[in-house]
Amino acid sequence: MLKSEYVFNLKNITIFQDIDHDVFKRVFNASKLIEFQPSDNLGSLLSDDDLLIILQGELALYFMTKTVSHHVCTMKPGDTVSKATLLLTDTHDPLLCAISETVCLQIPIHLIKELTISHPLLKRNLLRSLQNKLILSFETLTKQIEQSKE
Repeated sequence: MLKSEYVFNLKNITIFQDIDHDVFKRVFNASKLIEFQPSDNLGSLLSDDDLLIILQGELALYFMTKTVSHHVCTMKPGDTVSKATLLLTDTHDPLLCAISETVCLQIPIHLIKELTISHPLLKRNLLRSLQNKLILSFETLTKQIEQSKE
């Protein structure tokens, strides 16, 4: 699928809802599509400079301890992923894998930062998108780590 074929889907994603068309156009023009195959590990490919929006497929986030992998969450189309949202720690390494053929929109994080300063609606939408996944990820991870100690 071509990048332009995802435009309609993007307008329905939380981060882009109700934002000005010119802002949407700037983000879209600065972004690129990247594709992942099942079992691809995105954790090593994700840089501090990118924000990914899942357009198609699913990603699974796991944290590895010395003996066990803990499934934290499954991310679906519309979810956003950045290195900051992976809850990186010194004791638990994240593993972000494609579950199926997955297509993401890769957006330069510096552009998002710049636009959130001048467009509060985009900032609100981004925070809502990230907040829901962070809360769920933290609760799941905490529960699984506690269970592994028992």
